[in-house]
Amino acid sequence: MFDPGDLKFISSSFNPDLQTMSALYGNNDALSLLADPKHEQQQASLKLVTYKMQDDPNYFGSKVNGELISVEHISTGRNGKLEYRILFGQTPTSDSKEHRISLILDYEPVRFSQ
Repeated sequence: MFDPGDLKFISSSFNPDLQTMSALYGNNDALSLLADPKHEQQQASLKLVTYKMQDDPNYFGSKVNGELISVEHISTGRNGKLEYRILFGQTPTSDSKEHRISLILDYEPVRFSQ
């Protein structure tokens, strides 16, 4: 399993074709980065965690997280540029680092009512 530490849940996605589900976590600067990718962030940190989907043994037709497939990390480097690396597993596709960064920055944060 993945421990997000001090990062907060931001969003999730499902890919029924690949039978995967992903969760995006980040810090406050990461939320600002998602709102405006061109704005320079000092300490942005985002982690996209991807799992294989599996049937939920408790509810017919429901899916839950299965095997951990990958953990991708985007952070702000010393020069202000975004740095991408894989912390666990392999990239889900043969996409370039730039394309993976673009895909991750396209996530829309989930809004919870207060």
